[in-house]
Amino acid sequence: MNADEATALINGPTGFAREMHVSTVEELMRRGTLSRFDKGAFVTRRGQNLPRLCIALSGLVRLTAFTEDGREMLTHIIQPGDCWGVHPCLGGFQETNDSVVEVTGQILTLRPEVVEDLMWTRQDFQKALVALLCHRLNLAVSLAEQFGAWSARERVAWRLLLLANANRPSGATQAEQLMLRITTSQETLAAMVHLSRQRTNVILKAMQKDGLLALKYGAIEILDPDALKAETSRAR
Repeated sequence: MNADEATALINGPTGFAREMHVSTVEELMRRGTLSRFDKGAFVTRRGQNLPRLCIALSGLVRLTAFTEDGREMLTHIIQPGDCWGVHPCLGGFQETNDSVVEVTGQILTLRPEVVEDLMWTRQDFQKALVALLCHRLNLAVSLAEQFGAWSARERVAWRLLLLANANRPSGATQAEQLMLRITTSQETLAAMVHLSRQRTNVILKAMQKDGLLALKYGAIEILDPDALKAETSRAR
């Protein structure tokens, strides 16, 4: 993959930036390490003393954390163009996530000292990381609110909207926006909202009956995004 292709991904609908310059991405690729990871491989491990900024250039990566009793909590699905590891690199923390490859792909990794240096020499990179940290802080606050006050159905609706927005193609027409396809499995969705797969399936079938979505083999199609959004606005 060349710098132009990587820049298109990073600035695309599933990426973490919007105005990253090609010259900056070239520098990221020059100073980082591009590696191929097979399905099931760990990219980072929670508690590592030396974290990395990781940018997915292909494939899918599952970020997880574990409770004290050993239960896995799925926190995020990283798609091509997206990244993780920003705040451990900039804050000098140990790695905060186990990251497991869901679909074989290539990951660009950068050492903390490289990330810090580029933060001060490349303004577009600095803006992208600050915006990403603000977005994820807002996401963390929303999650804390959900688990304290939202119903299970409201949490499922919110996560579906989040996934649909990430999967929306750049420049989607109005017709395309009315029906959005999510390929995340029900098992993965259940882990994201901390529900059993059976409970999640019951909620999805109820939403299908109400005309909000359609359950397809290996996918969920959002038929009425506005009605789905209304499910979450009632919780606020």
